[in-house]
Amino acid sequence: MLTCIQQQKKQRLLQKNANAKRLIITHISSRYDKETSEQLVNEAREIFPETEIASDLATFEI
Repeated sequence: MLTCIQQQKKQRLLQKNANAKRLIITHISSRYDKETSEQLVNEAREIFPETEIASDLATFEI
């Protein structure tokens, strides 16, 4: 079974290889505080610069 971090890395690589323009991360576990969530986003940006974290009721234009 993949850990959360491994799953996120796999997802970022899939997004990059799919030529996606943006990566929007959702469903971050509530066990992560704001600082840790931002760290996850920053790690994602190392692979996929156009990464955002979704929040409740957020809308995104596609």
